[in-house]
Amino acid sequence: MDIRRYPQLKASGTVTLTKLKKAYSATIKRFSPDFGTPTTDEEAALDLELLKATALELKDAKAAIDMLIDDLKALP
Repeated sequence: MDIRRYPQLKASGTVTLTKLKKAYSATIKRFSPDFGTPTTDEEAALDLELLKATALELKDAKAAIDMLIDDLKALP
């Protein structure tokens, strides 16, 4: 699942999140581009700990990029 699409999928109501014991998953409704009819849903397993670790890595990367941009802008 492309996580960047999650806000759009949520807004359109085409994603369903589920939890079974300690496991999470997302089901994305898919439609035929030619006919607009439902096709086979996309299933994605979600690892909560991996998502948290990825979010932390992205936060650190953003901070480093912001610092680099500020340093570049400060050059004469």
